[in-house]
Amino acid sequence: MAEDSQNENCVDPLDIKVPRGPKFAYAFASGSVVMLMIVLNSWTNIYYTDVIGVSENSLAIIWLVFLSWNMINDPLFGYIMDRTKTKWGRRIPYIMIFSPFLTISFILLWTPPLISGDGEFSTVLYFTIMLFVFDVSLTFIQISKSSLFPEISMNEGQRTSLAFTATMVTLPCMGIAMILPNFFHPDRPGWDVVKSALYYKGFMIGVGIFTLCAWIFLILKVKEQPIFCEVDEPFNLGTALKETFKNKTFLYFLAFNFLLQLCIGLIQPGLPYIITWVLRKQGLVPTIIGACCTLGIIPGTIYTLKVSKKEGVRKPFLTTAICLCFGGIFYTFIDNIFGMIVGWTMLAFALPNAYILYDVAMGEIIDEDEMKTKIRREATYYGINNFAIKPCISIGIAVLNWILAFTNFDETLEVQTDLTVFGMKFAVFGIPGFLMIFGIILMRNYPIDTEYLNKIKNAIAELHQNKIQKLEEMKARGVAIAEKRDQSNIESNGKSNDNNNL
Repeated sequence: MAEDSQNENCVDPLDIKVPRGPKFAYAFASGSVVMLMIVLNSWTNIYYTDVIGVSENSLAIIWLVFLSWNMINDPLFGYIMDRTKTKWGRRIPYIMIFSPFLTISFILLWTPPLISGDGEFSTVLYFTIMLFVFDVSLTFIQISKSSLFPEISMNEGQRTSLAFTATMVTLPCMGIAMILPNFFHPDRPGWDVVKSALYYKGFMIGVGIFTLCAWIFLILKVKEQPIFCEVDEPFNLGTALKETFKNKTFLYFLAFNFLLQLCIGLIQPGLPYIITWVLRKQGLVPTIIGACCTLGIIPGTIYTLKVSKKEGVRKPFLTTAICLCFGGIFYTFIDNIFGMIVGWTMLAFALPNAYILYDVAMGEIIDEDEMKTKIRREATYYGINNFAIKPCISIGIAVLNWILAFTNFDETLEVQTDLTVFGMKFAVFGIPGFLMIFGIILMRNYPIDTEYLNKIKNAIAELHQNKIQKLEEMKARGVAIAEKRDQSNIESNGKSNDNNNL
């Protein structure tokens, strides 16, 4: 009941302690988004080329067209969302509308028509249509879900706890999406294309149903605060873009996040090469590195949760940049046990910050924007940020492949040359290390320190009280108008009855 009353009444989100229901609903929604994105990015190409039989050239053209569209839809959809006004809020309606389309289009992506006498045209057309329907639905839902985060609570400790819960749910979703489809490839002994397609479809239907349940859970448990939807008057497009790019804090974070996501875009696809061609050839090294990761991740998580709750994201993100910088450079260039232990421990220490604090940082930026502009514009900020970082994965994969080709990587060899091994380490950890030199500079100059963060919280607390008062006045006026209208109708009906009697 406490949860329901909290959502029905108009409450300042600074005062909200997030209950378990909304916390886990948001966490499962976050895990669902990540699972869908990993499956789309990692397995659609393999499925359509190796199982369905579509040519790589056809898929390349589709992805090129899709990339052009995908670069503009996030800012556009975010702006539309911030201007939405309904009795359910600005975000939840889009999740309600698009979650069925998302589930159906995702499942249909994995059930294309077989290539027939007319060639692959019908299959390619089908894939293109389903891909665009899926992407439009996912973009609306992803921005809606992310935009809910800063409104669920504006208390820094609550936000960090919510982000940590979301990360703990998201990590196993990532693992399932990245690992399980490996076992469905038709090249496995005793398998063929028909059996592979059947298992792919079964797995993807399960993923689709899981994600739909997550959206329903979110709709039932998370309610929006009416003060931002009903009181705030949104900007027009030109003013919205102008105010967003005037925000110095956002520009610093946008640059830092681009570098951070570029590092992740190198590390994620590169780790299998490091594990297969570097670590497995070095005896006890994997065991030592496993211990280093444990020594890094656990204190890194504790540090992230403790510091960000009190001081915000500036110090933890600066620590992330320092650890990625020196950890990456140590492991790449110091080719001994000392460099390996220091490098992997520092890299593991940085990992929790990179995943837990993204939404917390966006929340700080949006709070500051509300202090300055007097309105909340979460979706616009998330839309522009998504636009900026979407190329990072593609750039990371391209750089990794270029360096592998340059250093003569040959997957048929049991042991790679020293140059190839160095190239792998340089691409996966060395380049991120050098990129984070600029990350350190950006985070040292990041405007929101502890003192300024407290100033922002105090300012928006006062602003929220004014908005709550204004909303109550609007409701009172609405009730008075309704009562006056009802009274007028009663009097009119009375006169009409008197005339009829006469």
